[in-house]
Amino acid sequence: MRSVFFLVTVAILHLGIAFADDPTLAEAKAAFSKADAELNRAYQEVKSLLPEWLFDELRAEQKEWLEYRDSAALGDAVFNGGRENEGRETEAPEYWQSMAWSTETRTRMILGWKTKGKDGAGEVPWSGLWTDGYGGWLLIEEILDPKRVRFRMHVVRGPTAHIGGISGIARRNGEAGFFSDEGDSDFHGEEDKRETWLFFEKESGAPRIEVRGIHTQPYHGARAYFDGTYTRLGEATDEDRERFEEP
Repeated sequence: MRSVFFLVTVAILHLGIAFADDPTLAEAKAAFSKADAELNRAYQEVKSLLPEWLFDELRAEQKEWLEYRDSAALGDAVFNGGRENEGRETEAPEYWQSMAWSTETRTRMILGWKTKGKDGAGEVPWSGLWTDGYGGWLLIEEILDPKRVRFRMHVVRGPTAHIGGISGIARRNGEAGFFSDEGDSDFHGEEDKRETWLFFEKESGAPRIEVRGIHTQPYHGARAYFDGTYTRLGEATDEDRERFEEP
């Protein structure tokens, strides 16, 4: 069984907000203000739906994400806008673009918790679009075999945008899944036929799935990785699927 390496564009991260090629500082700030207001509305809506124990988990996750968002925006201001933005990052449109993009994605993640509803009831399906909010994206599709699912992953990690991608068929056993490329990927060297493994574990009581990998280096850049906790955004759209298509 072979997996496929994807060349990933940063566009996979930005699923909702559209900017002009060169937005002004005022336009970028306005886009962030709108995204931030939508995030706050979503957060309050989900707070009213979830039992306290589940919302406590979400609140802790939200705090970590806010620190990441602000730090990542500082890096994006320089990486995407140029060295001239060093020391004046918050005056750069690229800073506010990054803040808006991250916030819009986080809003979709928060709304994904609505799947659970009152008292955390309702089972979360495997199929759908998932993200860890830190540059990792996962598309899972059900197939005719109930013991298997098809998955595709894209990651863009860090301020220098190290990328990676992998796809295949994972075996299912209840809420757990396992994938192996059996060491025959085109991206393994002749002297290194170690298998790449991925483990998927769906969390009971929350729309999240934990991904862990072993020997995944052939499928991503030096600072990229697949591991993380991914939140289900909802059913994948045709547009979402197109973003995962092989080049």
